[in-house]
Amino acid sequence: MKLNELENKKNKNIENEIKKKINCKMEDIIYKEIETKKTLFNTKKKYLVIEKKEIIECIKNEFNNITNLMNIETKIEVNEQNNDFFVKMDSKYNAILIGKNGKTLKSLLVVINKKIQKETKMYIKIILDIGNYKEKNEKMLEIMALKIADEVIKSGIEVKLDSMNSYQRRIIHNVLNNNNKIKTISKGEEPNRYIIIKKEEE
Repeated sequence: MKLNELENKKNKNIENEIKKKINCKMEDIIYKEIETKKTLFNTKKKYLVIEKKEIIECIKNEFNNITNLMNIETKIEVNEQNNDFFVKMDSKYNAILIGKNGKTLKSLLVVINKKIQKETKMYIKIILDIGNYKEKNEKMLEIMALKIADEVIKSGIEVKLDSMNSYQRRIIHNVLNNNNKIKTISKGEEPNRYIIIKKEEE
């Protein structure tokens, strides 16, 4: 992967400097400040600049390396949106890649995140979905939340959900956010944080 280091002197506009030296649009790169040196008359800043297409290629290669070691042939698609990288994988063995309750999927993501962070020297957010598993899970959580909310409204009895990770809790909060008859409250400590769905007081 090609990592570009730029030194910005005399407080020049870093975006203009990148356009000149890297010859690409700002929406096509990710950059971060990696060093600042202050002198009596000036401030010098050093930036690390990476083209998004380089990151996409690196993500594809890393996933392919892992699945090849597992002897599993996969189709991998990587798209970028607002500096987040969405990875879609599909194969004949999605169940193996996903694992029980998505444990293998999560492990794959942890390994890839570490590798990409090492390659790019910066935090890159990667969202992985295998065989639409994540999308299906989101839909199931939304349906469950709406059903429980309806029961809470009818009975007036609050419901405590099982512990969930922050991503799952966010889905529950978001899907019920516009329902003014109930409210959702997160309680507990990680990794056992959970949601309570209760009827809003009239």
